[in-house]
Amino acid sequence: MEFDIIEQLLGSPPDAPLWQVAATANRKGVLASWLSTVVARDIPITVGAQEYLERVRRRVATLHGVGAQVRDRTGVTVIKGERIARHMPPWLIRNSGDVDLIAEDEQMLWRTVIDLRDSYGAIAQSVSVLRTPSEQHFVIAMKWPAEEPLLDKPLGADIATCAFCGDVPVGAPIRTAMSDDEDIRELHTVAEERFQRKFSVKDLLDFLVLSRRLDQRLDQALAHRIVAETMEQRRTPELLNLIAKTRSWVDLGAHWDGIERALASAAPAEKARRAERADELPAVYYGYPLDTTPHPGMAAEFHRIDDLDLATTPIGTCLLLSGEELMLAELERAQRAAASLAG
Repeated sequence: MEFDIIEQLLGSPPDAPLWQVAATANRKGVLASWLSTVVARDIPITVGAQEYLERVRRRVATLHGVGAQVRDRTGVTVIKGERIARHMPPWLIRNSGDVDLIAEDEQMLWRTVIDLRDSYGAIAQSVSVLRTPSEQHFVIAMKWPAEEPLLDKPLGADIATCAFCGDVPVGAPIRTAMSDDEDIRELHTVAEERFQRKFSVKDLLDFLVLSRRLDQRLDQALAHRIVAETMEQRRTPELLNLIAKTRSWVDLGAHWDGIERALASAAPAEKARRAERADELPAVYYGYPLDTTPHPGMAAEFHRIDDLDLATTPIGTCLLLSGEELMLAELERAQRAAASLAG
């Protein structure tokens, strides 16, 4: 990995002053990664920048440790985070905002959530429910304070019962199966980020690291594996977009030329399939936590009180919303309903 890789992905001119590159890296969310490349080149940085960099290093180490500890205690699968960072050179920091965990079933999900609460003081920010006619999945976001709680984003963990949540607006379905090849699996987790936002410089860096590793590992077998599994995952347009964005800044090599062409040929069919198969898409309910009163068992129970949908769970009661807006009067009624369920 080149020492100037972040500058390449930022599109910074080779002669740009450090302060200008720093401003761009900060705006693009990769300041710590860029600073780590500056230190690797033995370029002096200020005391404040060094303190920030060391704090980020500790944050990343903490989150990697949380992922390993929770996995060992509960059996969940850790994705992204340390699984990608391990393939980066030791001098390059991959900043992390949270730990991403996949549970095999609902019982494992709640055991994991309770473990995070009891071990790290994490609290639930949201409890989302995704329902199709044939299945139901949960996605739970947990947060707890960072080392510097008034300056840095909280530490977090996202726990889900599906590997890929998809996206209702673009018609991408939920996928529960993951590739047997960990590197290909992580490639798809990066592509999945497109459903949350436009690809960031961090996503491009993740993809670049994974693409180079897969090049080395699979060589001539690479194109067939990537194309076949991406089509099976129904993520062809997203991976194609990720390849194109990364290629605009960094050369990916001959193998990825062929992969890009194959995905470009397959993408229109996937988009048409999405438009035709609305029945595959889940109804999404955003769970707004109302209290932390635990309910017995390791499964959520659903209640309809007047026109309100609520779920009682092992970590408390939440109001289920079909949209992201919540009016004060609705919240007050939901809190009274939650109190009645708590008994």
